[in-house]
Amino acid sequence: MKSNKDITNFIKGIFKNKKSFLPLLILLLLLLLLLIFLPKAQEASEGGGDSALSELCSSVDGVGECKLFVTYEKDRNGKTTDKIYSVAVICEGADSIAVRSELTELITSVYGIGANRVSILKLSKSEK
Repeated sequence: MKSNKDITNFIKGIFKNKKSFLPLLILLLLLLLLLIFLPKAQEASEGGGDSALSELCSSVDGVGECKLFVTYEKDRNGKTTDKIYSVAVICEGADSIAVRSELTELITSVYGIGANRVSILKLSKSEK
């Protein structure tokens, strides 16, 4: 492990030599620009659902009571973003093909996700 004196001398050496200081300064500026202009990750809890989406789904004819599980995409650092990755709907009317089709169309059009990322299941009687 280097001593504080070695580190201090290294830093002084960077500032004395303009040729090595310029690339370091450019690198620091690029990192600062990336931090400023990268989209901010919004912390969101997986599985918390979305009350607006739940209300929207419940208003579709034949759906009845419904519960939602929403997952969000993660950025390169593993932080959850605000972009929806998939939606699971558990509702009373899921045994109807028409209801499943309408819910799938609604969710895919509202959130711009593929139908392969929407799952619709029947709400069990014990959950009612």
